[in-house]
Amino acid sequence: MRYHVRGFRDSQQHAAAIAGWQQVYAQLGPGRLSSELLLLSGERFQIIHEVFDKRVVQYGKAPADRFCVSLATAPTVDDPRGKAASPRLLMLRGGGEFVLHAPAGMALLSFCVDLERLRRLAEIELGAAEVARLTALPALEVPLARLEAIRLAIFRHVGGLGRRRGDDDGLRERSLEETLMTLLLDLWLELGGNTPRRGVGVSAYLVRQSQALVLAEPARPPSVLELCERLNVSRRTLQDSFQREVGMPPVAFLRSLRLNAVRRKLASAAARGATVGDVAQEMGFSHLSHFAANYHQLFGEYPSETWRRA
Repeated sequence: MRYHVRGFRDSQQHAAAIAGWQQVYAQLGPGRLSSELLLLSGERFQIIHEVFDKRVVQYGKAPADRFCVSLATAPTVDDPRGKAASPRLLMLRGGGEFVLHAPAGMALLSFCVDLERLRRLAEIELGAAEVARLTALPALEVPLARLEAIRLAIFRHVGGLGRRRGDDDGLRERSLEETLMTLLLDLWLELGGNTPRRGVGVSAYLVRQSQALVLAEPARPPSVLELCERLNVSRRTLQDSFQREVGMPPVAFLRSLRLNAVRRKLASAAARGATVGDVAQEMGFSHLSHFAANYHQLFGEYPSETWRRA
């Protein structure tokens, strides 16, 4: 097994440290970010615990041969809906695309297991049709006490691993894999019938599609009206969807994604002879003074500082 705990000051460096995932972490909250990552990887599983002090959006693809679940292990301090959300276990089938909005102060525990092994074991207990239904769900609503029990069970096994070494490492790895499989199978047996509300899925879809359209045309990102035309929705529907999912207007959210893309590009800009202005233009920022002000507000430093440090 491979185990490490690291701290980061850059959201994308944090994302890149998690092997096997094709993903981007974009900082949305203003100021200098501080995050912590605990990563435990076995041959057929992965345990990830992440803590962020700024709002972050995570998106990308899960490992192709894994089934992954995530749950919050610390309350969010700025829930965008302004009310307590139903506790949920997020689920993602191997190779599936995801978008996850992590408010400031959120701690997230995720684990991945071998998809084919999980399917074989689950079909024995639940049948093939029910397993196909469950593995296609994006989430299950789960009582808070049940989520807490899952968290404690995982941390009980993980605790102290960084200090222990020995010939029984293979035994601990097998024990951890069995624990993760059992936790998920037991939960499916208990709660397989609870599916997320349709409205949540529609809002998430509109946010995800808007994000994809903007990132596909970075030099000339579509406006809110153009997004409404392409997605065939009203401005009110799009606005409500963004407020419900991310707690921000679409203009502010999508601009933050592009600013994060600039920050990633600046890391290699000097090496390829590109200036800050060149990179800003690539991402559709034509007014450099406004761009620099927005960049400083989000990241706590000017783009020229990022460029020089790289």
